[in-house]
Amino acid sequence: MTFYITRLTKHVFQHIWVGFCVLFLIACSESNSLGTTTDTIPSQVGGSQSPNSLSTQSSASPEPVNTETATYAAPTEVVPTPSMPNFLKGDFLTSNSDTCQLPCWEGLTVDNSKVGDVQTMFHTVLGFNEKVDILALPLPETFFAPPPSDNEILVIQSWGLYTSEPYREIAFRFDKQTRILKQISFYFMGTDDTGLSPDRVMRELGIPQFIFIKVRPTEVMAMRAGGLELVYKDGLVFFYQSTVQAERIQTGDWQAEFCFSEKFRNPSSFTLIKPLSTSDDLTNLLSSQQATIQPDLDEFVPIDQAFGVSILEFSTEVERENNTCFYMKVEP
Repeated sequence: MTFYITRLTKHVFQHIWVGFCVLFLIACSESNSLGTTTDTIPSQVGGSQSPNSLSTQSSASPEPVNTETATYAAPTEVVPTPSMPNFLKGDFLTSNSDTCQLPCWEGLTVDNSKVGDVQTMFHTVLGFNEKVDILALPLPETFFAPPPSDNEILVIQSWGLYTSEPYREIAFRFDKQTRILKQISFYFMGTDDTGLSPDRVMRELGIPQFIFIKVRPTEVMAMRAGGLELVYKDGLVFFYQSTVQAERIQTGDWQAEFCFSEKFRNPSSFTLIKPLSTSDDLTNLLSSQQATIQPDLDEFVPIDQAFGVSILEFSTEVERENNTCFYMKVEP
């Protein structure tokens, strides 16, 4: 009996020991399985997974928003200046559409259009990136427009300076408070034909309401800086400048010769300002109009006083496109 119990106990312990070993092996196996699963999670981060996967919530995953932002964000640098539009090189007077005739220019009207309208024109007409802020564009190092006053914002775009191309400059003046467009000015340099000769301007736009001659001495007695200004009540002002030859006549006086079919073919500037009042004189000009039409009152002489001819007579002669010359008495 004792022997049987001893054998039974021995068998029980053997079974218990076997069971314990089996459980231990199972536990180890499961532990290894869990360890393998844990090790695979980092390798899945950054892999091809659905938007709901763990990797999309992990800080180690890529940031696609940053990529999109870098692709479509506004440029951090001003884009290169587009090339000059062809109409600025030549046929200027006929460049406008039927719905926008001078003094309207490319959809812009002085004393009516605002900064946003000019911004649109920079994109649609001049070819700038639509995201470029025109008020953030720096002024060129060299330009011909008068500097802005304290209550003005000046925006300038130019082409061709220090190159073989003809120089063109467009200046836009805004009221600083209202952001309303107060003036558009164009400046020209070069011998190319701008299509704005005095005879063509008068044929296309009619006889101007005012014509002034400007003359002043230079360092050389016989040479003078001469100017011709055509003023239209619609707010169009054309200014032509060249040197003129002065000579002493038999009476001992000096006279300057203005030949408008030779040197005065291209304007130095063309400006759009607020239309003038219906008054027949220029006594009620706004300060901005005055600064454009007669910046130096002592140097501008009405055409009848300068050449002794009326505006009609002068216009008729110039429109003939002959080598029309007029003479003006000048001080030595």
